[in-house]
Amino acid sequence: MKIGVTGASGGLGKRFIEILLGKQDVGIRALVRTTSNIKGLDENRVELVFGSLEEPSSLEQFIKGLDVCYHFASCVSSTNKLELMATNVKGTQNLCESLLQNPSCHLVYCSSIVVKNLNHFNRSFASDYTLSKYYAEEIVKKYNKKIPITIVYPGYIYGKYDRNLLPSVMKLLNAEVKFLLGGGQNMAPLVYIDDLCELFWLCAIKKNSIGKKYVGIPMNEFGMHQFIQEVGKELGLSYPKKVYPKLPFTIIAKLLDVKFNLFGGSQPKLTMRVVNGLSAKAKYIDDGHNDLGWKPQTILGNRVRETVNLHNSINEANPDSKITIDIITLNNDGRCKWLENKVLKQLLPQIIANNNNPKNKKIYVIEDWISNDGGKVGVDLDWLHRLGVPVAKYVDDLPGPQDCIVVNTGYDSIYDEEMEIIKRGFEFIDAPCPYVRKLREHLINLDSKYQCVLLCEPNHIIIKNYASLFPDDMILVQMDNYREKIQKQQNGKPLFLLPYVTFLPRHVHSIYEFLCTTFPERENSYVETKCMWVSSKLSPVDEINSFSELDLHGVEDALLITTDGSTNKSVISLTETLKMKNLNVVTIGSLESFKEYLGACKTNRLLFVRSPIPNNAEKPILDYMKANQLGGIS
Repeated sequence: MKIGVTGASGGLGKRFIEILLGKQDVGIRALVRTTSNIKGLDENRVELVFGSLEEPSSLEQFIKGLDVCYHFASCVSSTNKLELMATNVKGTQNLCESLLQNPSCHLVYCSSIVVKNLNHFNRSFASDYTLSKYYAEEIVKKYNKKIPITIVYPGYIYGKYDRNLLPSVMKLLNAEVKFLLGGGQNMAPLVYIDDLCELFWLCAIKKNSIGKKYVGIPMNEFGMHQFIQEVGKELGLSYPKKVYPKLPFTIIAKLLDVKFNLFGGSQPKLTMRVVNGLSAKAKYIDDGHNDLGWKPQTILGNRVRETVNLHNSINEANPDSKITIDIITLNNDGRCKWLENKVLKQLLPQIIANNNNPKNKKIYVIEDWISNDGGKVGVDLDWLHRLGVPVAKYVDDLPGPQDCIVVNTGYDSIYDEEMEIIKRGFEFIDAPCPYVRKLREHLINLDSKYQCVLLCEPNHIIIKNYASLFPDDMILVQMDNYREKIQKQQNGKPLFLLPYVTFLPRHVHSIYEFLCTTFPERENSYVETKCMWVSSKLSPVDEINSFSELDLHGVEDALLITTDGSTNKSVISLTETLKMKNLNVVTIGSLESFKEYLGACKTNRLLFVRSPIPNNAEKPILDYMKANQLGGIS
């Protein structure tokens, strides 16, 4: 039997492969990322295929010739909704599509008990992770008649390689304020990893499992509260005893989650995942009488002790596994907050979810509105394609109005084409950057008594998108040529300075000062179109400027993670700000160059800065940082 496993470097995948290696006549193939920690996977006995669920081409080699495919891979710890949707939802769809090329392969899908517990009334309180797993399972169900499928709902998993439950409980027990929430007194939705692996194995060898669903939770006499207390005893830590009502904490956690999604900042300590974990109670269990004959054998006390001892022994055995460079990360991490909260956390996940429903009109993005020079200016197109967002290169490449919806987001549309699309009857989602839209409004309402001076890079998106709005006598300037261009092209009118939104305030003020001193007799004017990214409490520019010498003591390099060759104005402004702090800016455009830098780095402190514009290099680097516990990434 040839078995494939996604998520092979995760705790469940790794333990399941270890157990499979003890079975007779089983060949094992594992799908792993290039960034995955494959230590412990026996490459002599496990065939490794390097790729990811987000890259459909890598799945062809993985599924070829498989008899059974276990889909364990899932993004669990991320707070980024788009990342959850891309991996858990779009990744699952990519795998199912690939399995159509091997339709006899039995897909055993690892769902989650949080999906089983979801209903119409509690869905509004569900975490982004829960919703992503729900959407993923809905996709799996759609392929049920095309490929053989079994769905398993594990509970919270503990045991060997536990990277989520035990660390979360340990964090709770080490907190200054400890508490328990009502609901977690009995019937804990927990499953020991070896028992769960046995259930997954039975799904493969017993063909009556095809087309069915199984709950991976045994009848537990104990509750989450007792489990937490048992862990506390093993660690010698005081454990909470007082139980508070769940409802007030639910309301507070939901409000904190909403605030975090809207305004960013640090992840709140009290989240819906924390609330749900502390109050978890199994609504669905397997009492050992299912048609597979699964009968878990676990006793709580021994297994908790074993889990804690394994966790400690693994950490003690690998004291040098962590990279010792101190990486400083920004609280405001370079990302435009409107882009982060409106587009990445809301709009794009909504597009992906909408487009996964075959009954819906597909929502399209127009490449020509968001990118120049193959993605070097504007949105990284490879990143967008990896998410599976439908893209039409030009307006004329769109399907008809009856088949698609057009979304305008990122910067703003090509103005004339937007008017034409609306005239032709396309459903239109208008969600441009609000600050760029204000700039467009200034152009539309420009007083003809002024000669406009537009401060913007010559290859910026808006030069193409707003071309029809530019007055004939407009002067386009940059910081290195504004003096000569204004003096040469001015026609005697008062001058009106209109800066693009990501220029630094000092740039704008220096040009306006030049206008006033060179042409003092004219009623010159300017408008500040700067955005939150440049000047606000959430601005990375403001945060970098606020660093003291003590904050940056020992820091010589600033690593800027961006697309190679990018010439976005926001990236340029970020680079200038870092240089003003006497930092050497090192542009990193891939995981390989990041590793090379760390290998050659001779200092023990550096500053890590993300590009304001999403790019394809970012996620692999962040995954690598998480795996090696670098900086503030966890």
